[in-house]
Amino acid sequence: MMTTLTRSARTTGLAVLAAVGGCSYQDTIRLDPEVDREAIRQQIGAAIDATRTKDIEAYMAQIPEDIVLHDPDGNPMSRDQVREQVLAAWAQIQETRYIGADVDTIVVSGDSAVVHTTQTWDRLVVRPDTAVVDTVLSLTRQREFWRRTPEGWRAYEVRNLGGTTRVNGVLISRMPDG
Repeated sequence: MMTTLTRSARTTGLAVLAAVGGCSYQDTIRLDPEVDREAIRQQIGAAIDATRTKDIEAYMAQIPEDIVLHDPDGNPMSRDQVREQVLAAWAQIQETRYIGADVDTIVVSGDSAVVHTTQTWDRLVVRPDTAVVDTVLSLTRQREFWRRTPEGWRAYEVRNLGGTTRVNGVLISRMPDG
């Protein structure tokens, strides 16, 4: 009887030890959330730099290979279509005077993260078929859903939370809160 009780107590003790040990093991193999947050900040910075310098290869490297992209009407877009659209938009930008993204919050949970940003973009844009150059200032708040991939952290979904666009100081659009 004593042996049975001892085995039972030992089994219970091992189960508790395994549970506690499992937690400690997970804690030791889990990446530091601050390291993840910094990696995401670096990716956001790389995307901003690619836009500022109009480096299409660096810009496209930020877009995950397995993402499904859609145009404003909801139609699927290929990576080649995205590339063409970005290059066409950049062709109208004479100069980016300032572009930046303030990372408001990053909440990491395992291999996923939710990121809130406020982006500001001040640029000189040439009107199509004219020589007129407009100053365009956009302020956009976004909620981004990120995943850790073998290539690093990548944004898979970006939701606009509102913002404004001004052309030559005149408010031309106010994006509704999403």
